[in-house]
Amino acid sequence: MNRYIKSAIYRFLHSKKTERIFKIFFANKVFIENFQFGKETDRNFYFLITVDVEPGYVLKNGRNVWINEDSKAFVGVSHGLENILRVLQKYQVPATFFTTPQCFYENQKAVLATSTLYKLHKLGNEIGLHMHPREDDVLKNETGRDYTKTSSHYYSEEEISEMLSGARKVFRQKLGKEIEKSLTSFRWGNWGLSSQAVSALAKNGFLLDSSACPGISGHLGKERYYDWSKTRRLSPWELNKDDYQTVTGGNSGITEIPNSTFSVRGKIFRADPVLGHLFDLGFKKYYRKFSEEKRQVFFTSLTHSSEATDAEGGQSRTLENLDRVIGQAKKMGNVKFITASQARRIFGK
Repeated sequence: MNRYIKSAIYRFLHSKKTERIFKIFFANKVFIENFQFGKETDRNFYFLITVDVEPGYVLKNGRNVWINEDSKAFVGVSHGLENILRVLQKYQVPATFFTTPQCFYENQKAVLATSTLYKLHKLGNEIGLHMHPREDDVLKNETGRDYTKTSSHYYSEEEISEMLSGARKVFRQKLGKEIEKSLTSFRWGNWGLSSQAVSALAKNGFLLDSSACPGISGHLGKERYYDWSKTRRLSPWELNKDDYQTVTGGNSGITEIPNSTFSVRGKIFRADPVLGHLFDLGFKKYYRKFSEEKRQVFFTSLTHSSEATDAEGGQSRTLENLDRVIGQAKKMGNVKFITASQARRIFGK
């Protein structure tokens, strides 16, 4: 899509002037396919804030700038995390931070990133692992391998296990044994989980994954390939090592906490605050479903530290939107903010 069109869409999604338009013309166009309630005895709406921690930043027109384009993009880790932390402390809610080894790239801002991650952990937030092998020089240096693909579909179980082991070593060196041992949550970059990755996770101390985007696939035939088109379940399940997309016959010991999805005019979206007013409508649709029966619902939102900041470290429109939706949720009944590991324990009860 042309970047000028993308910029226009971004401004339209986030403008205060268009908020009323969305309420009038889109509120009744939001659908959730194959919605499932959880346990009847649990009458809570569980809101998970998940963050992929990566270098990058957002221009005013909404375009993402990555580390390979601008060396200043490390601001997405150093200042992006600080911006998100301020929002979490404002509402006293936790989040799960899926963190790439690349965040520990040796430069002066890496010290700030490390201290912020340590602070987040001490405040009750969860630190998980995020994997972008092709882009991650820190991981490459640790394993001595040159990865040319991002998706796990291109790697064997043994190669993935080597990545996971190498990442654990990096976390132990940079954040200490306590945080490394607590590293049990995972999300593959660009949501590119595979069956062999499930097996590798099970053998390397991980207990949950949050890569699933029910009903969505993308980058087919490319190095960032991912495919969740066959998966429709929106509540947690145990992953199957033989077929990562099936929601039955779980045999891995790995709980999948899927990212919440919804559709607008036939197109399926992830519950991401980068969607502006659509994210707001998606959240309200989930809560409306919950209100009808007052029965267990998990709502998993996802964002990126790189989308929480501009080039100078200022707060982005995406983060302002997340701030607004959290504020709304705090005023609603039976909403509880939890981490991914807390969701796994609730699901397993």
